[in-house]
Amino acid sequence: MKKNVQLKIEGMHCASCAGLIEKGLRKISGIKSVSVNFASEKAKIVYNQSQISTQSLIKAINKMGYQAMVAQIGDFEAQRKKRQQQIKNYWTKFTWGLVFSAPMFYFMLLDFFKFLPGKTILFPYIGIISLILTLPVQFIIGVGFYKGMWSSLRMKTFNMDSLIAIGTSTAFLYSLGQFLVYAISKGSVIGLNGAKIPDLYFETAAFLITFVILGKWLEARAKGKTSEAIKKLMGLQPKTARVVRGSATIDIPIGQVQVGDIIVVRPGEKIPVDGVISKGQSSIDEAMLTGESIPVEKNIGDQVIGATINKHGSFEFRATKVGAQTALSQIIRLIEEAQASKAPIQ
Repeated sequence: MKKNVQLKIEGMHCASCAGLIEKGLRKISGIKSVSVNFASEKAKIVYNQSQISTQSLIKAINKMGYQAMVAQIGDFEAQRKKRQQQIKNYWTKFTWGLVFSAPMFYFMLLDFFKFLPGKTILFPYIGIISLILTLPVQFIIGVGFYKGMWSSLRMKTFNMDSLIAIGTSTAFLYSLGQFLVYAISKGSVIGLNGAKIPDLYFETAAFLITFVILGKWLEARAKGKTSEAIKKLMGLQPKTARVVRGSATIDIPIGQVQVGDIIVVRPGEKIPVDGVISKGQSSIDEAMLTGESIPVEKNIGDQVIGATINKHGSFEFRATKVGAQTALSQIIRLIEEAQASKAPIQ
């Protein structure tokens, strides 16, 4: 029996990561189709339940070096906060990378513009200062590139992180080797006779990591905007519902509404979930669903849709669909699936 599942995947560093996950999953017996979207960080998988389970798929993705979990419509707010934290982390890394790299940029300018101050004093110390400034950029700010490279190596391939890690490590290690050779042969860690230590490229590694981090920050911001449509749809849903419990009417979070609950809706309020009117009548604005601006008259036995707006009358209705089963949740699910899918040419 076929089953569709949508997984949230964390730890992808570039579009090639999505390709690696697709490639790895297609090798598993029972997989019918796989589509991994890097922008939305989600995977849509169709598989045979008799051969494999959802937990097995999650374990397979985790084994590749990523973190997978079943995507939930209700966790949008948590995902948004996590995205904002990721954007903030990238900006913090870029800021610190720029702080450490800026002095080395000035050192480079000293070679081209003789009129800049500090050349006589700074030249002998450029090597040791550059080494000290590059260390945190290479191994703290840039640690994510090594993690990404390790993940790709586990899949016996290379990705963008591999390129950055190898390139910056080569520049750093070559410069470190040149620095140590000079220090041992000359017996000094600073340049002699007012000259700088030659053939050092610490700034290359630092600049590359810093500006790739800037690119990742811009990318994270752009990816965050892909969920704006879902954010606006989620905003249509009220946060609470007025439910009849026994002889009392109480306000409860919408997540606690159950099928069969009797819900009271007053004029001007949004309808919290889908249901059928059991008492009263009113006119309801269903523009969010149909696009029709004229309110629709509703009487006992008529269906009402969650997130639509009650206009004039008060009524009670019995909840028939709650949570992920409501019409609004189904619309959100379709948009998420569309974001996670790719065109056939891809």
